[in-house]
Amino acid sequence: MGQLIERTLLAIELEWWLAQSTSMAASTGAKEHGGNTMDHDNEPYDNVGFTAGDRVELVSTSDPYTRLRPRAQGTVTGIGQIPTDPPEVQIHIAWDSGSTLAMLPGAGDQLRKLTGDQDASD
Repeated sequence: MGQLIERTLLAIELEWWLAQSTSMAASTGAKEHGGNTMDHDNEPYDNVGFTAGDRVELVSTSDPYTRLRPRAQGTVTGIGQIPTDPPEVQIHIAWDSGSTLAMLPGAGDQLRKLTGDQDASD
């Protein structure tokens, strides 16, 4: 239960941070990294397998409180990192249902990349 509360608090803090970063990026023109305002040099995001704009489908999540269910689809909006020890990668997604819940591969969340013919929104 404690880990779930910690995860929820981290997600809330990250949502606030993202809102701040997005408004700062818009005012400073920092969107030159493919639209991903969380893309920083020397951070290990290449091994995540997803980039902003990818369509994805939820395979499973360890979050018992989300309304998202397997087969939910969305669009990756960015890749981020939670400042924990060790740092944990987050995949930010705009879900078709309207949710903006980020996925945490290190906590057991699983996604798969959709191809054009697999995307139900086409």
